[in-house]
Amino acid sequence: MFSGGKLLMVCSEGSQLRTYYINFSVSLAFDAIALVLLFLLRLSEKSNKKVDISKDSSIKSKNFLKILFNFDHVSDTLKCLFKRRDQRMRLQIFLLYIVLFITVITTTGVQVAATQFNQIAYGWDVSTITTFSAISQVLSMALLAFCSALLMKWLKLLDGTLILLSQASRFASDLISGILIKPLAAYISIPTGSLSGIAIVSIRTKLSKLVTEEEVGKIFSLSSTIESLVRL
Repeated sequence: MFSGGKLLMVCSEGSQLRTYYINFSVSLAFDAIALVLLFLLRLSEKSNKKVDISKDSSIKSKNFLKILFNFDHVSDTLKCLFKRRDQRMRLQIFLLYIVLFITVITTTGVQVAATQFNQIAYGWDVSTITTFSAISQVLSMALLAFCSALLMKWLKLLDGTLILLSQASRFASDLISGILIKPLAAYISIPTGSLSGIAIVSIRTKLSKLVTEEEVGKIFSLSSTIESLVRL
């Protein structure tokens, strides 16, 4: 992505449309950080054990508005995040949130720049971009469905491995699109990046296994908040 952005600057005589150079540089850096963090997470995954489940009776109010604007729940969510846990589970939760943040911000950034990137790099018109988008979505969903069944049902890979594969898939796809400034590269990047769609689902699945059942809602609400804020 860095090389592709640099080449676009040269081709456009120094003017940056949507700051491609910055977008691709940041995307490449974040992808590298995410891969390193996932390797660290993978090393500590084998030592995990199922956490005991206990009953939680903290929510007693049945008034929806009281529950919605009850800041005690915000405090409980933060306490759940920073709670001391055995077997380095708290560290794993922090790493997963960082990877989630990186995944959402890089994916959103590339999607925002994709249309003008295709127009400038490949010389595509609106009709061509629309056709490519349709092919990309259909083919990506089909490949994702097949690969998900293969990796999870048959090979039974662990969640950490699935997250690592999804990040590597997206990294390879962006690298191909950014370095090979040709229309063929855009189509090659579709199957290459097909596994990137399981990233967020695998991260949430992994998070749910690190906490008790009563804490799953708090952990998921925090991850949803991160995803929403990143897109702003």
